[in-house]
Amino acid sequence: MQNSWNGSAVSVPKAKSTASEWVDHVAPNGKTYYYNNRTKQSLWEKPPELMTAGERQLAKCPWKSHKNQDGKVYYYNSITKASSWDEPAELIKAKKEAAEIDAQNGAENGNAMNPMMMMQMMTMLMTQNKTGKEKKKEFKKKTEIVEKPKYETKEEAKEAFKQLLRDKLIPASANWESAMKQIINDPRYEALAKLSEKKQCFNEYKTQRGVEEKEEERQKAKENKDKLLKFLETHPKMTSQVRYRQAEEMYRTLSIWQNVPDRDRRDLYDDLVVTLAKQEKENTRNMRKNNMRKLTKLLHDDLEGLSHKTMWKEAQELLYECDEFSCRTKDKELQNMDKEDALVCFEQVIKELEIEYDEERDRKRVLEKRMFRKNRERFIGYLKQLNEQGHIHSLAHFCELYPRFVTDKRFTDMLGQPGSTPLDLYKFYVMDIRDKLPAEKKLVKECLKEKNQNVTANSTFDEFTACVKEIREKVDAGNLRMIFASLQENAERILQKQNSKTYKRELALKKKLIEKGLIGKRWDEHRDDVLDFDESEGLSEKTIRTIFNGEDSDESDTEFPKAPPKKADPAPIEIDSGEDVISLASSAEDENKYLKKERSRRRDASSPQPKRRVEIRRVIEPSDQSDNDTSKKKKSKKEKKKKEKKEKKSRRRYSSHSD
Repeated sequence: MQNSWNGSAVSVPKAKSTASEWVDHVAPNGKTYYYNNRTKQSLWEKPPELMTAGERQLAKCPWKSHKNQDGKVYYYNSITKASSWDEPAELIKAKKEAAEIDAQNGAENGNAMNPMMMMQMMTMLMTQNKTGKEKKKEFKKKTEIVEKPKYETKEEAKEAFKQLLRDKLIPASANWESAMKQIINDPRYEALAKLSEKKQCFNEYKTQRGVEEKEEERQKAKENKDKLLKFLETHPKMTSQVRYRQAEEMYRTLSIWQNVPDRDRRDLYDDLVVTLAKQEKENTRNMRKNNMRKLTKLLHDDLEGLSHKTMWKEAQELLYECDEFSCRTKDKELQNMDKEDALVCFEQVIKELEIEYDEERDRKRVLEKRMFRKNRERFIGYLKQLNEQGHIHSLAHFCELYPRFVTDKRFTDMLGQPGSTPLDLYKFYVMDIRDKLPAEKKLVKECLKEKNQNVTANSTFDEFTACVKEIREKVDAGNLRMIFASLQENAERILQKQNSKTYKRELALKKKLIEKGLIGKRWDEHRDDVLDFDESEGLSEKTIRTIFNGEDSDESDTEFPKAPPKKADPAPIEIDSGEDVISLASSAEDENKYLKKERSRRRDASSPQPKRRVEIRRVIEPSDQSDNDTSKKKKSKKEKKKKEKKEKKSRRRYSSHSD
């Protein structure tokens, strides 16, 4: 008899076995099976030879206990196909009879049980019987106490009734009478009040369950075919030369063979034979490739001392000394391998080793680059940290911060690596801070405008910082110094211009035009009258027309002090860093140089310069200024054309002045 293991029980052999020939084992899934040493067959169920007389009597009972997916025990009748959660009386009676038979046989044989054991068994059975009855009584009491569930909609009630049928495992072939016996004691039976509704819902369940059962049968048939196919594919004696008749003689006693219908089994077998024939042909064609693969694996994995620089002669000597190769020489296919194929394998392995060597070298380079990049990122983070602490600003110098750098690991890690140096990163970082100067100056001006404050020539830096204390954290300390210097310089320039005679004439003409209400009128209509004013004496027609059109060019909001070049001397300005005061002038000599340059630059700025048309906004606020008299600006056609070309043009407001 041919033995095979496929996860299902093997049929009982014709020869009668004895109890001593059977041995129990545990399958990988944890289930116990029985193996016959003589017949070489296996069974899931306990063989009759190992059963006692009581167990044989109990096996005749159609009721068997099972467990569902939740581990709950239920009982199933293999004849009537009925199931129950409670232990049937027939099964209880069968267990009692089996125990009595075993007890009687044990008393007769004198070696199975003594009277004390029989009394214990009888007591246990009676206790189980009483426990079962008590459970039934408790269940009945609970069902009486439990209130009937309420359902808000008809659909919920129907769904609850169908779920009851599913829980009771009612098959599609069951009739109403048999189903009612199993579900009538459940509270969900009363979900539907009318009997007609219950029957209608039951019929819907049967239709749905019938479709599900058909799908389950189809799925089960597919699984059986898949199992049989897998079994045949993995069986050692299965080849393309084995005919169907021979296979049927070999496997007809196996349940895995019997579970598939003959027609489907024959079709499956024919397809399998064709597939196996193709595989065998492919294996024959690939024998040469397999030999080459074996040698390649031996050279690449098992041969020690082989590198991308090894020559073929050296590789042969290593092969002869290798123990693995001497074991593999027992392979006849490998012994008959062509030398040219062996040389091809060697060349392939050498190429792979060269590729691995190059990849490892590239990987190390990538890791080094990544390490260098991370060092740069950490150093930039260190610069940001110093900036937040106030040590770095737009006017700070690298040499001043060098004592701090040398004590930090983020700086020392940067030393010696290729690419940007710490000094380069520092310069780039400071340049980024200086690039924020226009935006920060705009922010400062808006803050001053909201508070109606101006920077004058006599303003101090402390007064300036007090005005912008709300936004000081948003502005760099060095940029704040440069913004203050720029605003103070503009204020000085405006003050110089106000003190000049030309400015006084322009102011007088402006007052005259405001009094006459001519600001914003057409120039062509009032040109002669305006030129005849006494206040127009000494002023050019272009200047008069500019004032007449409501324009002025006293102050430029777009002028910013240029950032000092990279090699320029530091400005003698002190910035409060939060911890200590950093002097930006490295020495008294540097401070004197800077002061000379600053004086010469201011002299150049006060000298006459070519006029530029720049968009400005000027606010004149004398001490005796009147805020009540205001007039609206009007634009000329020429100014409208110019303002279309510019993105940011705003109206100008002028207020009347009274001495």
